[in-house]
Amino acid sequence: MIYKRAKVYWMDFSVHGQRVRKTTETSNRTLALQIEYKLKSEMLEGKIGIRKSPIFGEFLDEFLTWSNAQSSPPTYKRYCVSSKPIRSFFTFGRLQPCWGQSRSRSSEVHVQLRHPTRVHQPQSCPGR
Repeated sequence: MIYKRAKVYWMDFSVHGQRVRKTTETSNRTLALQIEYKLKSEMLEGKIGIRKSPIFGEFLDEFLTWSNAQSSPPTYKRYCVSSKPIRSFFTFGRLQPCWGQSRSRSSEVHVQLRHPTRVHQPQSCPGR
């Protein structure tokens, strides 16, 4: 499916259960349809694809390495201490993007919890 957003067409489709949303970078509808068809075909043939998500433990190690180089020593120490309970709480499955294609490996990710948790819904404010 393509749709116009501002002056350019965007494509939105799923391949093997993975949603793809990106710009066609054109304002020509016919060209946008051709671009979408080509990308979808290449993905179905396996010529190009969505890279595998990292395993949570590997992602956490990579983050701590990055943090050591980028953060102050107290911040890095806090991240190391905080990462211990997080590592034991989450399974070591793959991270899955929540919305479309993430721009960085650390944005918009979720993982499967080892223990089911209750989601607390915000209570409406009394008197409103």
